[in-house]
Amino acid sequence: MKRSRIILILCVALALVCTTMAVLIKTTYNDSSSLHDERPVDPGSIYTDTSSEEAGVSSTLSDMIRFDENGREMIYDIDTIISYYNDDTSVVLSDKQKEYLKEAEMVLSEITDDKMSDYEKELAIHDWIILNNVYDDDHLSPISGRENDDDSSPYGVLINKMSICKGYAVTFELLCRMSGIECRTLSQYEKKVISHAYNCVKIEGSWYYVDITWNDNDNTTNKDNISHKYFNMTDRQMEFNHNLPKDSPKSDSLKYCYAANNYIKIRSYDEFERIVSEHFESNNVSELVFLFDDSLGLELSMNREDEDCDNIYSLKENAVKLLSILKSTGKDYTITKIKCNNDIMIMVELKIK
Repeated sequence: MKRSRIILILCVALALVCTTMAVLIKTTYNDSSSLHDERPVDPGSIYTDTSSEEAGVSSTLSDMIRFDENGREMIYDIDTIISYYNDDTSVVLSDKQKEYLKEAEMVLSEITDDKMSDYEKELAIHDWIILNNVYDDDHLSPISGRENDDDSSPYGVLINKMSICKGYAVTFELLCRMSGIECRTLSQYEKKVISHAYNCVKIEGSWYYVDITWNDNDNTTNKDNISHKYFNMTDRQMEFNHNLPKDSPKSDSLKYCYAANNYIKIRSYDEFERIVSEHFESNNVSELVFLFDDSLGLELSMNREDEDCDNIYSLKENAVKLLSILKSTGKDYTITKIKCNNDIMIMVELKIK
């Protein structure tokens, strides 16, 4: 009788344990749908899109925000997308990755063709991203305080048409590499979090630097408004206001620097005034690059000899007339001095109100 009572108690206890375990397992399974809403902070953790896991896709191939072994944020990985695009049958993509890859293929078919040079393709990709994407100023959720993950991936640019710098940069890399152009995404960090991202691209054997995010602005409404200040710069030009990673490629070619190939030579102040009136007053163009003839005696010295790009202009007294012409437009303006070989040009940007 005593033995029967003991057996009965053990059975009841075992039943309670099994019931508790079942509840815990069920709770854990139900909570898995919220994993995408919480950013892990442990070193080496992976922030996955659990919808792809439910479809049987390995988490290492799904959309993710990753952290290295030191807990430092890593840029969105597009290598798997490129491998899949290049017919690597071992790669499996999530539904979201397939969706934006299909969109990327469609975009490239519309804006590029086989007759275009790599530079022309690069420029077309740069301009398309700016015209079809807006910076997500509200990328932090007011509830969770965390970033919208899509803003940091090509999904944000290609599908949502909204992203932050990380999304701009990785989408530019994706489209360039799909076009056969070598491209990298570079990251700047604040502590262990990416604070800014931009690109370097290889055209005809030379590296150039591109910052699409800084080229996008509220004035961009059509192709004529697109800024190319940070398009195909040298490393010295870029270093003026970017902290390039130590392993960044050296870059000294100006062959495809936008400013060096798209300037207007000015031989008189009257000519400068006419061009400003024609281009800026019509509101069709918000940016132009000028190279002033030596005969004008306009001193556009750099603040320091080693600066190739200078956003803080210090024009001498003989530039008063130039500035008065810009002020006459009634618009806010900025002047950037750009050094190309031995020539010092100025890029003028007027804000269209």
